[in-house]
Amino acid sequence: MHLLSRLFVLIIAGVITAMSAAPVVADGLSRRLSCEDWSNDIQPAEWGWAVKDCIKQGRSGDAVRAFYAYNTTILFDQQRVRDESAHVVKDELNLWIFSATSRDQFNAMKPFINEMRAKEGAFFEATCAALTDLGPPDYRPQYMIKRGMIPRKSEDDWQVEGFEAAQAWQQALEINGC
Repeated sequence: MHLLSRLFVLIIAGVITAMSAAPVVADGLSRRLSCEDWSNDIQPAEWGWAVKDCIKQGRSGDAVRAFYAYNTTILFDQQRVRDESAHVVKDELNLWIFSATSRDQFNAMKPFINEMRAKEGAFFEATCAALTDLGPPDYRPQYMIKRGMIPRKSEDDWQVEGFEAAQAWQQALEINGC
């Protein structure tokens, strides 16, 4: 399902409490960031806090831009964490991010979502340029590593062998339409 279509599906998920995501956020691995925060050391749960803060402030375009940063970052992490069972954390975080979002708040984001979906316009271009400039994440994705089910033999056996950060970042951008 396309990223933006998933966003609309999350409207329905808004009535669901995202208790399964609570450990992701409450495990001490994330900072509670604001809408203004933007750097390549921000982990997906932290991007989630930024999205929530933007929505709370009524900054719908910034919320969509932060969501794209979140999504691009987590797609990057899925490429570098070899244990695919850990990748489901994305679904948990999606539920948590949008669980308290009202229909009116989603409606306010629609014009920005539609522009991203159309892959044209000033908002689309600025968002993709900001994500390109952001570059690959610069952190160890512990939030995802610890969710894996495959037994690990060492602290460093979590990463896909031969992983290329620049290539993975470009692929994550392309998956999001940039």
